[in-house]
Amino acid sequence: MKLEIIINDKGEIYTLFEPGGVATTHTKVCLIKQLLDIDSVGIAPPDLWKELREKYQVQVLENLVE
Repeated sequence: MKLEIIINDKGEIYTLFEPGGVATTHTKVCLIKQLLDIDSVGIAPPDLWKELREKYQVQVLENLVE
């Protein structure tokens, strides 16, 4: 599973809200928290994600869960 995150200048980590629904987004957030050993991940709706992509670099995390 490929996970995209953006880290803003405040060190806050965001991921895109998945149009597939809350369960998909929740799973993604849990995996990001586990991989990065952090407590909080922001969920960005598509408009905010687009704005963040213009300002910050998207990073891709990958894990072994399929």
